[in-house]
Amino acid sequence: MCGITGIVDTRGRRPIDREVLARMNESQHHRGPDEGGLHLAPGIGLGHRRLSIIDLATGQQPLYNEDHSVVVVTGDGEMLMGFGALATIALRNPPNLTIAVLDNGHFGETGMQVSHAGRGISLDRVAQSCGFSWTSEIGDLAGVEDLRERISSRDGVKLATIKIK
Repeated sequence: MCGITGIVDTRGRRPIDREVLARMNESQHHRGPDEGGLHLAPGIGLGHRRLSIIDLATGQQPLYNEDHSVVVVTGDGEMLMGFGALATIALRNPPNLTIAVLDNGHFGETGMQVSHAGRGISLDRVAQSCGFSWTSEIGDLAGVEDLRERISSRDGVKLATIKIK
């Protein structure tokens, strides 16, 4: 058992209240009493808790769920910085891997410059041309639900670009 929590400002890049995030994270202490941490950046705050069961000293994330599906959540800027990884991942074609790219069209870590995705490059189409078995550009909750249902399928590597406004 472990836990993840977060706050996202969907209307801008306002600061996240660290105390609120810490209280949210602490509310799931029972899910992971052994370790926890917070990450804050403009417009987003993430928290996690870890329960040590196996390998107490070095058993940090990632941990697997029951079906061993793996979801990597990344930003469009970060994905663009590792652009070549898409071809490598497609060639390996891990059937349990889903990549969710949160696309706000900007490089967040370097001052919010407009990214290539913000200028029209569709990361899901690039992944499709590399050979990903399923790709999608998601702009609404119905698309998020479709992605959620596909995560545990074993029909090849998947990538979804989730548009953030």
